[in-house]
Amino acid sequence: MNLSITERTPASRFIAIITDSNTDPLNKEETKDEAYILNITASSINISVRTSAGAFYAYQTLYSLRGSNNVFPIGIVKDQPRFAYRGMHVDVGRNFHTKEEILKILDAMAMYKLNKFHFHLTEDEGWRMEIPGLPELTEVVLIFNKLIYILHRLYAFLMIDAWYVLLYDKNNLTLY
Repeated sequence: MNLSITERTPASRFIAIITDSNTDPLNKEETKDEAYILNITASSINISVRTSAGAFYAYQTLYSLRGSNNVFPIGIVKDQPRFAYRGMHVDVGRNFHTKEEILKILDAMAMYKLNKFHFHLTEDEGWRMEIPGLPELTEVVLIFNKLIYILHRLYAFLMIDAWYVLLYDKNNLTLY
């Protein structure tokens, strides 16, 4: 698909993103910045948003509406989150995941328009992520937790890119 950005509105087959401070379809003050209105016609798609968050959610809706050959159904979509906090919790303190699994979860969260990611890294004394310069976090644990830590290190070694690697690749995760 070839896309270009122009200052003039083409005659047809274009997507226009319009910043409109009055976009508030549900009249919910706490989520008005995430609201958007999609107006899909046979010749264009007009997106009205307040902020980039609204544009992101509008894109997610467009992506989900896209049919074969990039054909969209004609209609108007007025959407705004009902709740300000829409999140998901992933516990890697006891259940280990690879980086790819975490990134798939983040993609699914974007698809469902969730906006908070609670990344649960530890369980009390069960700290399992090695931080260079703070070895006491992983040294001062109970025998059971030491066993879990050793098993995790073995898992990280065998999987090579288990979530343990996220410490050294944290910029990728936060920017993802």
